[in-house]
Amino acid sequence: MKQNVFLLIVFWLLLGVSSTSAQVLQDYSSSWEKGKDETWIRPNDRLVVQLDLSTFPLANISFSFPEKSVVFIGEKLWIYADGDTTFSKPIVELANEFDQNDLELTVFKKGIEIGDAKIKKSCSLQRMPRAWTW
Repeated sequence: MKQNVFLLIVFWLLLGVSSTSAQVLQDYSSSWEKGKDETWIRPNDRLVVQLDLSTFPLANISFSFPEKSVVFIGEKLWIYADGDTTFSKPIVELANEFDQNDLELTVFKKGIEIGDAKIKKSCSLQRMPRAWTW
């Protein structure tokens, strides 16, 4: 019995140590704009957001796109999401890939609505200075 309790405590401690948590630094949910009726694309077929990569350069940026969506950064086709797609990328890598700190990200999908795509900047609490954690 004591051995089972001991193993349970060890498992619980290991689970707590291996779990990761992150602090959301910026949520772009309220920054999305529906596309304007200026091209052959209907207004409800695209969402546009401006990404500022100069703030929190050591953080990660996480993306979530619905299935069958096409994502452009500037005029470059960046991603085609065949299925629902979620991933994170270091902001430094994204800034280096496009060689700029201000990017316009556009998501095309028939019938897309604000809230279908999500972008957040976050920082792992493990990467934060010790004085910042509690």
